[in-house]
Amino acid sequence: SLAITVSIIYYANQSLIASTQTIGNETALRTADQIDAYLAQIIDQLKFLGKNISDPNLSFDTISLLTKNLLDKEPTIYQLSLADANGQKTLRLNKFATSEIQELIDSTEQDIIPSVLSGSTYISRVYISDYGLPFVTIRQAYYSPDSKPLGIITAELDLSFIWDVISRAQFKQTGYIYLVDSQGNLLAYKDIQLVK
Repeated sequence: SLAITVSIIYYANQSLIASTQTIGNETALRTADQIDAYLAQIIDQLKFLGKNISDPNLSFDTISLLTKNLLDKEPTIYQLSLADANGQKTLRLNKFATSEIQELIDSTEQDIIPSVLSGSTYISRVYISDYGLPFVTIRQAYYSPDSKPLGIITAELDLSFIWDVISRAQFKQTGYIYLVDSQGNLLAYKDIQLVK
């Protein structure tokens, strides 16, 4: 009888653990789906911008204006830059300034240019910016009307909205979600003070 009681308690405990894990996994997947949907929306906007600026007859001012319109429309995009097919940046706009520039894409990222120009979208790892906010870089190629790669649009996204998503997500009464990078650094948690 004691063995049966212990077995029942053990089984009930294992069921509770499995149930909690399932709820936690579902909550984590829902949160991840929200983030993925948002990134997909930004990528679609970058592709749309690419179509709009692909006309070879557009002036630099018109391209700047179209790019600035996206920057103004999307509050989480902190910076947009354009580079030609060789990786030479030609325009950089952020929330505070617009500049015509002549510099190469960072040499540590030169190896992604062929992949992006062949149609892949590049999404960096999440990193903490100089402002202490989680950021991600997205690179998307844009093409001429006859499908030749013209260049790359780079968006620097402020992902601090993730803090809001994660701070609201919980399961049961004591379970919370947190986000870490591949090195185990805390990127988002219900207590933002703990994120460094």
